[in-house]
Amino acid sequence: MMLRAVVTGVLLSQGGSLLAAHTLKTTKMFKERHLRRRATTTTAAYVVDAGTENATVLRAETKPMATYFLGSNETLFQRYLDAAGLTGSIESIELCPEIREHRERAAGWWREGLLIVSDRDAWRHLVRQQTELPTMNAMEAQLEGGAMRAALMWQTAREDLVAARKFLDVELPGVQVTDRKSLQFVLDYFKERFPYYRDKCECCGADGSTFVGEVACVSDEEVRVRRARRAELRVCESCGHLVRFVRANDVARVLRDKRGRCGEYSKAMLSVALALGLPARWVFDTTDHVWVEVFFEHKWIHLDPCEAALDMPNLYASWGKNGSVVVAFESHKAEDVTSKYYPDPASVTTIRQQNNLTDSMIQTILDQYTANSTKTREAYKSSILAALKPRGKPFSHPIPALR
Repeated sequence: MMLRAVVTGVLLSQGGSLLAAHTLKTTKMFKERHLRRRATTTTAAYVVDAGTENATVLRAETKPMATYFLGSNETLFQRYLDAAGLTGSIESIELCPEIREHRERAAGWWREGLLIVSDRDAWRHLVRQQTELPTMNAMEAQLEGGAMRAALMWQTAREDLVAARKFLDVELPGVQVTDRKSLQFVLDYFKERFPYYRDKCECCGADGSTFVGEVACVSDEEVRVRRARRAELRVCESCGHLVRFVRANDVARVLRDKRGRCGEYSKAMLSVALALGLPARWVFDTTDHVWVEVFFEHKWIHLDPCEAALDMPNLYASWGKNGSVVVAFESHKAEDVTSKYYPDPASVTTIRQQNNLTDSMIQTILDQYTANSTKTREAYKSSILAALKPRGKPFSHPIPALR
């Protein structure tokens, strides 16, 4: 039976930073540290879900260590516990976003890797309240999140360009992009060797899994090496295996592992394009897709590595997607390019109005990105030159022009 309660006291143990059961598959050293903690620590599992004004939290006590799961869906919670081979009673708790202690507690659980989030809107609301920033609607928060991702992307330009350069030297030595045919060749090569990860089980190889939620990355291997901030959790429909898909931001790791979606592959292709000498920018669509544009033949053209699509801006509209905001982020400025990809202005306006998103809201976020990118711009200029400077032997790929 599931109990219901109101959070009134601290529910975390004081045993230090704890790790979820699904993080066991890491390095040997991390496993040993994890197992040492299991012998001395007992805590609870916490989950945030939207549905009412309060946030519903499911708490599962398991021994010798806590398990972490998401949502008010007890059936899904139980599937997670079964997949992890864990048992424990389930308790339902209400977190009030208006109570600072509740907000800080939820934020702390996330930072420690204890909180699995299935509803991003609910989490955005809690985080927004916790940081005491103005409340945003869902689409506005999406766009702001895209701007933050873009800023972080350009801040790591040097490391990513070094990785892209090594990738080209090994897999496409001497390649030069001089026309559309050669650019299409690079795209086709990338798509063939970098399959789009959907929900394939790494244990039995079957397709089809149930999405559980996302959890913050806390292990050194995921945070430092993969530069990941979150991991996606799924349960395989065929064998019941718990799949952990780490959303890596390190281009070197993505180019090595060849496992990702548009988030990973767009960033990798951005670095590859720059390493080939092509000015490039990252494009964010609030309908949950990202790609790249390169400045080619005197204009910015569309380039989607997941589809090997070159200069096909109407591709997404042809899929039946109804876009509302598409923004292209350079290192130093952002541009609203919605009309390029969704040429029906009436439809775009309607969707924006339905989501209470005004042109001024969009422009404010873009202006903030531009205003905050001065330091990023200077860091990008110096790092890109350093990253592409020949080391030990001549390098055939030219330094991209800085626009």
